[in-house]
Amino acid sequence: MAEEVFWILGQKERERETAREERTRRYAEYENNRRIYDAVLKSRDAMVKAERRYIWVKALSDTANGNLA
Repeated sequence: MAEEVFWILGQKERERETAREERTRRYAEYENNRRIYDAVLKSRDAMVKAERRYIWVKALSDTANGNLA
């Protein structure tokens, strides 16, 4: 009886450790994905600013070249 209890206890400890490792792995993945997402947002903002500037410069160039819309 005591052996069975210790065996079950050992099994539960292994399950607990496996769950802890899985939680740690998932948290690391989440943090990595969050950093990537933040970097993408930052890049997207820079691209939007560059596109707006390009549109402005293109319109100015068209006007200077006599190509009015």
